Amino acid sequence: MVVAAAIIAGATVVGTAVAPVREAVADWLGIGSTEIVRVPDGAGEGDPSDLPYLGEGLVPVERSRAEQELHAPLPDTSETELGPAEVLALPPEGGVIMAWADGATTLWVRADERPAGEIMQKLLTFDDRLEPVDDLGEDAAIIEGPHVLGTPQRRLAAGTVLVWIDDGFEHRLESDIDPQRMVDIAHAIDQG
Repeated sequence: MVVAAAIIAGATVVGTAVAPVREAVADWLGIGSTEIVRVPDGAGEGDPSDLPYLGEGLVPVERSRAEQELHAPLPDTSETELGPAEVLALPPEGGVIMAWADGATTLWVRADERPAGEIMQKLLTFDDRLEPVDDLGEDAAIIEGPHVLGTPQRRLAAGTVLVWIDDGFEHRLESDIDPQRMVDIAHAIDQG
């Protein structure tokens, strides 16, 4: 009985000491409504195999409808190497997806709000690379490697993604182009 009480007391002290550390890590690994979580390698919750990508099956909408949904003008991509988006769509999670014909590049823009139950998770294995990006918006990071994007509505496969917050909006640029070029594109959009 005394041993059990000592174990419980020890676990409480350790749990109390670890909670602030876990909280600090969670804050650093969160950008806007996107929470970044490390999961074990191999098949399981972090395995994107057989999941659709964000750019698949988009139902196009007119620019006016997209801007109405966003409550703001769309980001100007015309001065970037991407050029103007060829498809605009409204995902079930809110915001607007801008996509290009090859389907490998999407820019998802949504208001930087965190309503209860609307947090998205990026499930990364330890093989995936996460790097903060300086001088881009208020907060930014790039994730390299196939991973899972989980939302309250669905699970999606994702590749290299650059996420940043700027002027009240969360931007999620996903592409198969070089990560440094993605950062350059984001800077051009940010200044546009």
